[in-house]
Amino acid sequence: MPGELIGERVKKDPGIDRFSVLVPLKGKPMLNPFQYLFTPLQVGKVTIRNRIFSPSHGTVFADSDSLPNERLADYHAERAKGGVGLIITEGTAVHPTGKPFSNTLVGFDEKCIPGFRLVASRVHDQGAKIFGQLYHRGRQMESLHTRLPVWGPSSIPSPATRENPHAMSREEIQEIVQGFAKAAAHLKEAGYDGVEIHGAHGYILNQFMSLLSNQREDEYGGSLENRLRFPIQVIQAVRKTVGADRVVGLRVSGDELVPGGLTLEDMREISPRLESTGMLDYISVSVGNYSTHYIMIGDMIFPWGRRFI
Repeated sequence: MPGELIGERVKKDPGIDRFSVLVPLKGKPMLNPFQYLFTPLQVGKVTIRNRIFSPSHGTVFADSDSLPNERLADYHAERAKGGVGLIITEGTAVHPTGKPFSNTLVGFDEKCIPGFRLVASRVHDQGAKIFGQLYHRGRQMESLHTRLPVWGPSSIPSPATRENPHAMSREEIQEIVQGFAKAAAHLKEAGYDGVEIHGAHGYILNQFMSLLSNQREDEYGGSLENRLRFPIQVIQAVRKTVGADRVVGLRVSGDELVPGGLTLEDMREISPRLESTGMLDYISVSVGNYSTHYIMIGDMIFPWGRRFI
């Protein structure tokens, strides 16, 4: 019974700040089900001190010009000080057409480097590692914020924003590929240990992969091979930029949970194809897009096993 697992926490080794044994109420010792939680984890060529990480999440702490600052550095340093092994800083725009609003981070401007260097330094001082998440919202952008056309794989509006996107040309696709690479280069120069490419939640990589948003008739649409061309080009460009000593990860939605969108079966085929490039160190699985935003960050109404973050 669940109640039988609740008991006194006993330190196995007083010299380390962790609990290795739980003593249940009935007095029979049992092994800690979290015995690996505080053990190191190797991701690519980076060793993380434990299995606890702070995932990417919006803080809106950037300056009004969208650059990282002292406040953001202090925020993440406190989490590192608390014992977190890995911090992934919030979604950072790789192109002006993908910057959602003020006080959110941009990575396409070299002016961001000093601020990111400060954040990385403060986190490293506390013994944690730090990755930066790079993204472009694609058709889920709003021109109200950018004063620029919304870009997407096809001229199909997102149900969440209802704004008709401009179907990207081949040249514009390559501009976004290079935007990811440029932002990754800035994070590398700032001392980050790795980057996470955001290909989940209906953002631009997700949009190219999904028939729900990609109805192109050129080499970037149609077959699965074609729909993966852009995401693979982004992965290749980022890896070439950061080199072998930095981590490159990919965030994906395991299911878009909308009719016509990517399903779990689709992602079971797509994820191995992306991994087979040999350029990814990990794949992080989330769920949904902006049409299913209430599931992307599930609340207490979802039973265990159906709650996703």
